[in-house]
Parts: sequence; structure tokens; C-alpha cells
Amino acid sequence: MPYAKKGCGKQISEIVKNGKSDYTIVISPCANDCEKFAAEELQNYIQKATGAKLAIQTENESVKLGGKYISVGETELARSLDTQNLNLDGFCLKTQGETLLIKGERDRGTLYGAYDFLEKFLCVRFVTPEYEYVPKTEKLPLCELDIIEIPAFELRSHHV
Repeated sequence: MPYAKKGCGKQISEIVKNGKSDYTIVISPCANDCEKFAAEELQNYIQKATGAKLAIQTENESVKLGGKYISVGETELARSLDTQNLNLDGFCLKTQGETLLIKGERDRGTLYGAYDFLEKFLCVRFVTPEYEYVPKTEKLPLCELDIIEIPAFELRSHHV
């Protein structure tokens, strides 16, 4: 199996099984471009790895915490996550029932959280801007998660 178990608690669901998924990626109706891009990256790489294309939908009243959703960014599902003091680019990956919440202190933190999920649980590797490694698998389990990433530097940038 190409997914990593490191930092993973008990398996609670499967985002993808046998190349199929009941999960939906959810964004806020007010999602900014970075949050939309993070959702699209999750959709793209999950499809590349598993063959399953998860729909992206705008959050509405029918979306309930605990359901089969991947919440990206500032959604109502993720409003209880405290993302203050994560050095601006930090993020949380947390499960609530069968819902995966990915939320950063800022929108870039959310994007970093999406990439971290892909790297940890699908073993996707972004080697260079021109080369990436995406292993193939028919499943993507969802384990209990409560990951907080606080970068050592306030901003992840080499610009002064």
C-alpha cells in the first residue's frame, strides 16, 4: 500500500476504495482562490493516484460535520478548529467522524495542509517543479487525525 500510516490513528473510513469514492470536497461559498486551488489539487492528485474523481462542492446546509467530506479552508464544518498562532503558514489536519478538516491559519496554510495530506497518506512527492511522483493505489483510508503543523519560520519563503 502506498499510503503512510505515520501519525495515523485508528482507521475510521475509506476516502477511496476499489477506485471509487463516496466523499466530496467542500469549500466555503466565500472561498478565495488559494482555497479553491487547494481543493482542486486534492481532487487532481487523488484522481491521479486512485482513479477516483471527488466532486468539489460549495458548502450548504445539507453538508453536516461527521459526513463523508473533505473540508478545505474556512468552512462552517471547520469553524471550531483553532488555527491562531500557527506562524501564518501553519495548518491543522483533523477528523471529526468521517469528515476530514484541512484548515490553515491563512489560505496558504490551507494549501500546505492539502499538500501535506497528499504526501503523508498517498505518498505523493513533489521532487522538482517539473517532476512529481504519484504512486497508484485503489484505496485511500482515512484514519483518526489530529495533526497541527507549525513551521519554524513565520512565512515559508526565501524572499526577504
